[in-house]
Amino acid sequence: MLEIRTRKSNRTSWPAFALTAFAILGIVIISADCSAAEPSSPDTGRRPSATFLDVTTSREMSDTTLLGPLEDDPPAAKNLPSGPVLLNPIPIQDDASESVPTPARTLPNAPQPRATTRKTHSYSAQSKNSGPRLIAPPMAEPVAVQPVSLPAARYWIASTRCCSQKAHKCGVACRFVCHRATDNCQLQPACLEEMLASLIPGVPTCIFVHGSYTRIEDVAEDSEFTFRWVRCACPQAPLNFIYFTWPSEGQCTLLPGNPFLTPAPCVDMAILGRRSELNGFYLADLVGAMPPQSPVCLLGHSLGTRTIASALHLLGGGTVRDQARWNPVDGGQRIRAVLAGAAIEHDWLNPGDRYGCALRRTECLLNLKNKKDIALLLFPLRHPFSSRALARAGFTRKDRCKLGEHNGQVTELDVTPWLKHHHSWPEYIRRPEVAAAIAPYVYFEQYGPTLHSVETTPEYAP
Repeated sequence: MLEIRTRKSNRTSWPAFALTAFAILGIVIISADCSAAEPSSPDTGRRPSATFLDVTTSREMSDTTLLGPLEDDPPAAKNLPSGPVLLNPIPIQDDASESVPTPARTLPNAPQPRATTRKTHSYSAQSKNSGPRLIAPPMAEPVAVQPVSLPAARYWIASTRCCSQKAHKCGVACRFVCHRATDNCQLQPACLEEMLASLIPGVPTCIFVHGSYTRIEDVAEDSEFTFRWVRCACPQAPLNFIYFTWPSEGQCTLLPGNPFLTPAPCVDMAILGRRSELNGFYLADLVGAMPPQSPVCLLGHSLGTRTIASALHLLGGGTVRDQARWNPVDGGQRIRAVLAGAAIEHDWLNPGDRYGCALRRTECLLNLKNKKDIALLLFPLRHPFSSRALARAGFTRKDRCKLGEHNGQVTELDVTPWLKHHHSWPEYIRRPEVAAAIAPYVYFEQYGPTLHSVETTPEYAP
């Protein structure tokens, strides 16, 4: 009986032992998992008590990571160790002050970005109104800008070289390119309105128009010498001076400024003649835009006299090649004209002829006659049945009869003893006697009465 009971007890102890072993193993595994899931404090190795997680959102964390520490962060936040940011538990503080974040843990092989911390506020009514305030910078007091004073202009240069040199059925207009010549002989660009505004009211204005074969490189020197030559006759009287330049280079010449190196002088004369006539439209617009109280003297040389005759004809109500001015503005100024080495036919100023309306718009005209002008000797060869040049022939007796009531407006001065066979403009400005002879036409009543003789011979010759 005893042996039988012993076998029964051994059979029942093995299942109990197995269950006990499995229970102990489960307890060990569960305790190991719990210890690994609960982090300990980096300093003491113990778990912090009564904790809560930071409520910073992922969007705020991304902004903080990109921008770095804010300017209003405490100084201690800038000295924290670098590394990836983790959501660390932050102890609850009873007061409403800001909590100090705990240092972030770094992985062994993790990259080292910029230290990124963000100030965390506790939930209280006081922390809602805290934060940096934007202070507007002080407004600067307005400073009065002093106008820049430009140097006074001795004279002006008005150019039509950039304007169209072909006639158009709708008319032609030009935007002048103007330059101011200062006392130190410098040329400064300016606009047409500025030039017109600088003209002294009531003071005569002399507009000089150069002749053919004048290059743009020679304009600065030629304008300076011409201005000095005009001023030497009457330096005490005020005068507005404008140098009018147009594209007068030859088309067939080997050198643009040398008329003696052209194989076809008649072709050059015909082309430049039409061009100078077209620039009469631009000259008429310039005269019409001037102040009405300022008298104007038009002084021209060679083909520049054709520009003057064309402009006076247009101002007098005439048409050039069956075309009138598109902008018929005329201030009604007093106009006088001086023609030197005139390269126009002697009968073109007669009423009913090419420029028959020119004398309607001028109160008097002076023609400088040179019977020995060699450059105008070939002028009648331009085309068949062409007349002689006005500078060589002067106004003939037939022309005087056709002028009629305008005969008293025309005066001639024989400059042959002074110039002999020369035609170029530098030969004219070398003669102060010629400047003194034309001074009454340039300065009007400020110099004296004009010449009224039909033909005047100089009292002396060099």
